[in-house]
Order: sequence, then structure tokens, then C-alpha cells
Amino acid sequence: MSAISNRTKHKAQVYDVALNAFFKARDLDAESLDTPKTDIGWDIAEAMVAAAISGVTYKTRNPETLADAAMLLRGLADQVEDNGLATLDWGYRGDMLSRHAWRPDIRKTEGLAELDRRIDAVIEGMMGTTRSLSVPDKRAIVCLSFVRLALDHVCDLIDQEPQSADPIRAMAVAVVEGRLDEIKTTSAGSMQRAPNSDD
Repeated sequence: MSAISNRTKHKAQVYDVALNAFFKARDLDAESLDTPKTDIGWDIAEAMVAAAISGVTYKTRNPETLADAAMLLRGLADQVEDNGLATLDWGYRGDMLSRHAWRPDIRKTEGLAELDRRIDAVIEGMMGTTRSLSVPDKRAIVCLSFVRLALDHVCDLIDQEPQSADPIRAMAVAVVEGRLDEIKTTSAGSMQRAPNSDD
């Protein structure tokens, strides 16, 4: 696996994230809508595939682009019928493992900035699904949900890794206290984004 290209590693990473999102959305939505998981799963699959194709064909009527998108769908459809996508090297039935997937090195400044951009994109995406884009208090609720759950994960990590508890706790406290002071002292229009954001 040493000769795997970064694009293939990236594809494996996106696939893994999308597959996990599929299962989590299916479980949550099946319960919320009181609908069988199988039915909800097909709805999510249709929406995910359509969204991906809409992305690569966004605002274009270029015949070549549309033909390429259709060819992509046909190629995957053929593989589904032949072997259930078992021949995808970067799929869950392929030879790649999660450690081969591309991801930023978050121990470096550039990697941490990349991580922050990706987390920011997730939060922005959640604004749309909860229809919170134009309602300030709803936007705050969504953002603070991320904060609460992130802190829950940090507490779980401290419990799971007692040998590393002190440095993890110190790191979390430093981040929270620093941003808390900023929130308390900022005025309207002067709130600064995190140091690793693009703004």
C-alpha cells in the first residue's frame, strides 16, 4: 500500500466520512420520522448520490461534464450489480485501511488550520439542516451544541486515558478560559475568529 496516491487516500477518507454519516443519519432520522431504517436508508442514499452529482455538475450545462457525471453513475451501477462495490480499493470491502486515508497533520500549524476549516464547514452545514442561518439565537444554540459535545468528548478522553489526563485537561482549560475571556469582553461586531480560521 506504499504507492497509494494522495487523491486515492483522500477518496478513502471522504468515503469513510460519508458512510459513517449515512448510518448516523439513518438511525437518527428513522427514529425522528418513525419510519423503518431500510426506507430511510434508501431516501438518504438517493439524496447523497443526487447531491454529489449536483456538486460536480453545479451551474453547468456543459454536455461533456454531464456525460462524465452520467458515466460515473453508470460505472458505479455496473460495479454494484457485479460485486456490490467489492472492487473499490478505497471502499470498506477493499484493501485500504483507515490509517492509509489522507488527513491533515494536526500536530503542525498548517494541519491544525486545515482541521479548523473543516470543523467550521461542519458547523455551517448544520446551520442549514436546522434552518438557523437567519435566526441568531438558533445559530448560537447550534454552535454551543458543538461546544458542549466537544467538551463531553474531552472528558471521556480524560477518563479513557488517565496517563495523559493532566496535559489533556490543561490544554482544554487553556482553550476554554481563553475564549471565555474573549466572549465576556467582546462588543458587537468585534468578535474575533479563532486564530486558525481563514478570516
